[in-house]
Amino acid sequence: MRIKHLLFVLPLSACLVACNFFSDDKDSKKDSSQNVEMTEEEEDFDIPSTKKPKAFYATILDDFCNNYYDECYKGYSYVENSMTIIQVEYVSNEEAEIVGTHSYILPSGLQYSGEKFKAVVKDLPNNGGFEIAFNRETNKVLGSKSYWEPADHVITIEQ
Repeated sequence: MRIKHLLFVLPLSACLVACNFFSDDKDSKKDSSQNVEMTEEEEDFDIPSTKKPKAFYATILDDFCNNYYDECYKGYSYVENSMTIIQVEYVSNEEAEIVGTHSYILPSGLQYSGEKFKAVVKDLPNNGGFEIAFNRETNKVLGSKSYWEPADHVITIEQ
């Protein structure tokens, strides 16, 4: 009985050691490829020297939703301070794509929390403010598929 266990455990442990070895090798290759990709991206545009923190985008998007959500999504109300920024990706020197979650209230009074959104925030020249294109993820009424619902129009917020 012990020999059967030993014959089972030895190849299994050898397999685990080999998998760990190959995993470490892949991780090191992945790290070096990410460094190459980052260099290529940096050649396309200079990342702004004053990268804005997630809190900055949370503030301006919260202001945007407080002031324009009803107008952009007829009858829906934004829940103040429900904005959570998950990711900020710089597309160019002037433009960032933001992904996160927010909450809103339906005309019936039902509240949806943690709903996904995507926004593109563009720095306008000469401190002209920000152009915001906001999209929220919405589920189809009769189905489980979701789609991105854009705001009715792009809003410009002055600084």
